[in-house]
Amino acid sequence: MPVSPNRSTPSASGGPAVLADLGANFNWQMGTGTALSGISGAYLDYASLGTTNTLPLTLFALVQDPPGVNGTDITTAGNQVEVVLNQQALKVGTTGV
Repeated sequence: MPVSPNRSTPSASGGPAVLADLGANFNWQMGTGTALSGISGAYLDYASLGTTNTLPLTLFALVQDPPGVNGTDITTAGNQVEVVLNQQALKVGTTGV
């Protein structure tokens, strides 16, 4: 079954990611994951924030539900976000914000 080029994927921000960053393009970095929980160490590289379409990820949404759960406070670094792939065969490249 083909995967939609517009499917969003949850990720951690290197931010905090804020509403003004929606639509921006980012690179990613690899931190330390954990085998116990199965959570990846990958996160958005905020130093790469930009509009260039050569960056692999586009910030799609901020995760804010359920309130009070780790990663849902958009004012703290490492908050959870939804991203879409910016570079893949089924999607035309975008220029971001």
